[in-house]
Amino acid sequence: FDNSWVVYRQRTSAQSSFTVCPIVVCGRYRILVNVYPETGSTRLTYLSLRNLTVEEDENHPNLDGIVRDIVAQCTGSTDFDTALNLHDWITTHAHYDRNLLYYGPDGVLVRGYGVCDSYSKAYMLLLKEAGIEVVRISSSNHAWVRICLDDVWYQVDPTWDDPSWSSISSDIPRTGLENHEYFCITDDLMLESGHIYTPASGALCESLAMNYHVVRGGWTDEWEVSFLDDLRDGLSLGRLGIGVPCTRGGVAVKRHLTILC
Repeated sequence: FDNSWVVYRQRTSAQSSFTVCPIVVCGRYRILVNVYPETGSTRLTYLSLRNLTVEEDENHPNLDGIVRDIVAQCTGSTDFDTALNLHDWITTHAHYDRNLLYYGPDGVLVRGYGVCDSYSKAYMLLLKEAGIEVVRISSSNHAWVRICLDDVWYQVDPTWDDPSWSSISSDIPRTGLENHEYFCITDDLMLESGHIYTPASGALCESLAMNYHVVRGGWTDEWEVSFLDDLRDGLSLGRLGIGVPCTRGGVAVKRHLTILC
């Protein structure tokens, strides 16, 4: 569609019906059809490229209108509040797509499921609508964003902050308290946590002034953690973060704990 061409890959049934990736928003689409003689064959027998325009109706809303409505709900008194509210809207309303089907912003914003591409593209559209400068970052196996608050750049990863990403099941119950380990952190902390990328020389993320835990203070009491020994080891080795086992909503997960000082 107009905002971002997205490739959804799907095999059809014997009746050539598409059921997994129905179109859910209006816009312009390109449909590439490859036909093979049998399952597992690599010999292409037919190829067709079609352009399709889907008009706006009750079953195919306008994505721009959905973005505007979400931003209107989440606009805060400061850019920090707005960016945080939009981050929390995503991690509250979307679940990580373990079937790896939905890569566009429509996945998170309309379908309620998406992979990291969907999370990062959805967050980028929301931030742009809110007037917050944002750059999407994509590596070989992950995607997230860099945002600018008060002329300072920060790293944000809404996918890794979603409890459904780190859980065995993507349909874990929501507690109303979302994760914020990756909201407004530095390049060093992102690299330490396993994100693979080259920091932008003209927009380095070196400050924690807008970090969630710095601004809001402390670690939520709802986390059940036992990490004192791991924390001591991490500090003694000069690490910027450690992985800690936690329980969230009765589900065992392992999360990244940022060592701020």
